[in-house]
Amino acid sequence: MKYRWVRFKSIVERIVGEDRLFSGKFIIDPYQKCDMGCIYCDAAEDTVFIKSNAMDLIERELDGVDGLIVLGSACDPYQRIEKKIGLTRKIISKLIEKGKPFHLLTKSDLVLRDKDLISSYDGASVTISISTLDEKISKFLEPFAPPPPKRVEVVKKLRLEGINAGIAIMPFIPNLTDKEVEEILKITAASGANYIIYEYLELKGTCRDRFFEFLRKHLPTCVDKYEKLYMESYKPVGYDVKERIKRACVKYNLRMGFKDE
Repeated sequence: MKYRWVRFKSIVERIVGEDRLFSGKFIIDPYQKCDMGCIYCDAAEDTVFIKSNAMDLIERELDGVDGLIVLGSACDPYQRIEKKIGLTRKIISKLIEKGKPFHLLTKSDLVLRDKDLISSYDGASVTISISTLDEKISKFLEPFAPPPPKRVEVVKKLRLEGINAGIAIMPFIPNLTDKEVEEILKITAASGANYIIYEYLELKGTCRDRFFEFLRKHLPTCVDKYEKLYMESYKPVGYDVKERIKRACVKYNLRMGFKDE
């Protein structure tokens, strides 16, 4: 993995339209591309660009921000390089200083490093993503991410600190995640999570190639199913688990969505 420090022209991006998943109005990504190596993600590359002038940009651009900021929309703000340079922590500190509400998205337990900051601020939320509880499959899909049980434990620890936190089943992988829906929601509720979010696996460009390579190597009997599901679109066609998740949310007293649906 290579890392390059690059100066950017801007760091705060306004969201066009409604953000139904995370309720954001603006986006901040400390990094461009990601070193987690997830095969389903279009941000997975061999070079990560670190926004070297991020703090100068934020100081200049935050005054025009009025609304929830999604921190880590395209690239995980707690990817591996963050442990070394601490850029995300600096950004969080600045957001708190400026009184800007933010919603952190990550699959990393490194977020616990910053729970001292996050727990001190009422305007902070954290969503931890998982796709499967199967540690073996997770290791293939997300080679540099913490195992799923560890991520669920992160939510539990955040909630014990009084932090608004939940779990995102993202991506929701047809014929894989759906076998675990009941168990995922059960442990989500047990963790004390405030909500559950989900979004289906999207297969575009090189992501599609990498995912089908994974299937052919590790789950060859599933190839035909996915070819049919994704024949006409980058999203699964004719596939819907909303009602199933709704029923499970009622059963385990979980809110479906970052905000009430």
